[in-house]
Amino acid sequence: MRFEIVTLNVDKAERLIEGYGERATDIRPAGGAIVRRLVVGEKRRFKTSAGWAPLKDSTKKRKKRQKLPRKAMKASGLLEKTLTRIGATARSHGQLSTVSRSEVRFGIKGGRSDIFYGAISQKGREGQDARKVVVFTARTKKDVRSVVQDHLAGRDVV
Repeated sequence: MRFEIVTLNVDKAERLIEGYGERATDIRPAGGAIVRRLVVGEKRRFKTSAGWAPLKDSTKKRKKRQKLPRKAMKASGLLEKTLTRIGATARSHGQLSTVSRSEVRFGIKGGRSDIFYGAISQKGREGQDARKVVVFTARTKKDVRSVVQDHLAGRDVV
């Protein structure tokens, strides 16, 4: 019995694999697109309040007395502005959005006393249900995954 192996386009396959490897070591070219997808996901959450526990009656009454919006996670609107905008304005409101070779970080900068309730709500506390602010919903995961796949394949990421 005799076998023969014929290789075609080995150079092309080698370049393709090397390209994936190089792009996998640096997420920065896709970082802006990833942050944009995260912001869009946060916009959806603030618009729908999806996944947040409903307000307790006592909170509804307090918000009514204080003439505050009666939606969960909304008082002054600063938390929403911080997480649903892009660029210098969002960063000036306290948004954390940094991109390095190996990671994308998104959320609220520490030490913000004017939007402290975002961090408290993320974990919850005694007598208060957790209302996770920054969440990777299934749709957001799909959107971010698509950006990463395009980046790895060498396609333009927008």
